[in-house]
Amino acid sequence: MIAAPLGAVTRLDLWGYRVPLNAPLRLGRRTIDERAGLLLEWQQAEGRVVWSEIAPLPEFSRESLQDCIRQCRAFFANLGFEDVDGLLAAVSDALAPAVRFGLESGCLQLTQPLPSPPRIRSCRLLDTDAVIHAEALTPTCVKLKVGHADLETDLDRIRRVLDAMAPSIRLRLDANQSWSLEQAGELCAAVDARRIDYLEEPLRPGLSYAGWADRTEIPFAWDESLRQDSLPDLDTPGLGALVLKPMLAGLAKTRDLVDQARVRGIKAVLSAAYESNLSLDFYARLAAFWGMEGPHGLDTFRPFSTALLQPPRYLEDPIVRPVLGRNGLEHLDRLL
Repeated sequence: MIAAPLGAVTRLDLWGYRVPLNAPLRLGRRTIDERAGLLLEWQQAEGRVVWSEIAPLPEFSRESLQDCIRQCRAFFANLGFEDVDGLLAAVSDALAPAVRFGLESGCLQLTQPLPSPPRIRSCRLLDTDAVIHAEALTPTCVKLKVGHADLETDLDRIRRVLDAMAPSIRLRLDANQSWSLEQAGELCAAVDARRIDYLEEPLRPGLSYAGWADRTEIPFAWDESLRQDSLPDLDTPGLGALVLKPMLAGLAKTRDLVDQARVRGIKAVLSAAYESNLSLDFYARLAAFWGMEGPHGLDTFRPFSTALLQPPRYLEDPIVRPVLGRNGLEHLDRLL
């Protein structure tokens, strides 16, 4: 524990949480029935408290929760900075992305006048294979996961969703790097391109997107590809959107990609990695602060059985959940 205050921060505590999910959640090859993560509680002398989250996502984050705990403790045990600016300067790529996000998002809230969480438009995530009813699909945007079944099954699901949606609703497809260029082209040719916003990560890792624009008018989007060791070519013809998960990339890298997308006229979409309502509220504030247009990929709170510390504030259509108070968290350490 460090006794000296960090600029305006007089105390920093590390907490752990575990929240049961209403239904098992499939993440790649793994299924989870609870979401676990860490919270940083930043306290200032005038009584202000800021919370930030560290929540690596199983199957998608390289770091584990225990890795994050160890990194947080080591980072503050070797304190070589005296204020928030110095802390941010000490955050490097040697830290796991989720740890960088927790530190960076805490510091941003401490140093910038972020707006209150606005009610924003989220793209409705369809995460089941249940029969789709038209009356349930009233948002301006819907996202459907594809690529886990054969192409004909995926095409049947896509057609059923499109039939259930009003023509004004845009459909986003996410294939999670499942297909060859030929398979993706076959699917694109079989759907109405005018109703598809973009196709996220259609191609298997290592495959080139160089011929994409010659095969279809449907734009592709990058998500996982943006977290590789080297950034793909953002000037590739056919690229229509960058899907940005700050928890999996870090906040500074996310801001850099937002800026690069804006320069190129590419859509930048904030996307959640099943964080708690605290981070979802923060993303809504961040989108407003950075001047990002929606809809964003923040429809991930539905599986949670419980909200942390307060009800979610960003949702256009509120989702009511019990609230887990501070006494339901596990105190892990005092870092400052």
